[in-house]
Amino acid sequence: MVGKSILHAGNTILLALIIVSSAAGQRHAHVLKAHVHFLATSTSVHFGEGWNQDIYLIELAGRAPGGQPTLARLIDEYPSYRSALSRSTLASESGRAFRLVRDSDCDRLITQMPLRTTPGDPAAILPEKLGYSPDLSSAASHETLLPCYRLVRP
Repeated sequence: MVGKSILHAGNTILLALIIVSSAAGQRHAHVLKAHVHFLATSTSVHFGEGWNQDIYLIELAGRAPGGQPTLARLIDEYPSYRSALSRSTLASESGRAFRLVRDSDCDRLITQMPLRTTPGDPAAILPEKLGYSPDLSSAASHETLLPCYRLVRP
């Protein structure tokens, strides 16, 4: 009787582990490596303790058909003990390769994304409204939907 009870409990735990692991497997997103050029800082929220979040308007090199750059939204979330992306990285004319994960839940129209400053400008953390209009290499209309990506930090 005790042996059957233990066997039943073991099977229940095994089933629960299978369910949890398959649910976790569905959450694994495809990580891609992409060349990113920063165009503008949207918002920066920095907490003394906890998490920080910086959002940028970017161009992803060669992601559109024909190898054209794609305008996109990039979210960088990181703990307070880590550093934000360096000013030299954000202001680089040539851009830099990053590991990203696509997140369609945070896609926005370009008109819904406030553009505050040039990339790397320390004024981006100020609470005042700062309007900034970057030079865009590709044409963007008011209906342009920006695909959203999240930065994968090492």
